Amino acid sequence: MITSALNSAWSPPPGHLPSRAGLSRLRWAPPKETASYSCAFLYICSGYYDYENGYAPDFTGEDTFRGLIVHPQHWPKDLNYAGKRVVIIGSGATAVTLVPAMAGKAAHVTMLPALAKLHRRASAKDAIAALFSKVLPRRMAHRATRAKVILVTMFFYQLSRRFPGLVKNLIRRDQRKRLPADYDIDTPLQAALQPVGSARMRGA
Repeated sequence: MITSALNSAWSPPPGHLPSRAGLSRLRWAPPKETASYSCAFLYICSGYYDYENGYAPDFTGEDTFRGLIVHPQHWPKDLNYAGKRVVIIGSGATAVTLVPAMAGKAAHVTMLPALAKLHRRASAKDAIAALFSKVLPRRMAHRATRAKVILVTMFFYQLSRRFPGLVKNLIRRDQRKRLPADYDIDTPLQAALQPVGSARMRGA
């Protein structure tokens, strides 16, 4: 269900200063009607996208292209890409999510990045977080896991900034383990930038 937030307003209780606890009222528009909600805590995850009109650059030859061009923000419900050859332009979070999701049905999936990047596959399960959950109370386990994630991210960021060549070699070594033995890993990665932060290292 697609919704649009129209506005929000802070409304402190009568007789209280504006800085004290109150209600935040949010009006939003579901597909069929407009509704208003009140809450004591409003968390806004608006991002930076224009959800009505996603960014779409002008591609030379787009008007003569015989294939189908799909913007991920306007994904057709009946899109059938089974057996099709697909090119995904980009290498951000959306692209690295679409590639494995589409690879099972499409005949072939190619990622075409604007800039060559290095990606490292991260495990879906956090063994240390699972250990914290077993031996610590819930609140303490959450705080310990959060601290661990922050420290690990800071460590890899600093390591990437100070020793980019080392981190690049570590990522490529990990990629070699996951790819076929005869896969040419050097050619597509020749133009890859040096890792500059954990976001690129853990992007996939």
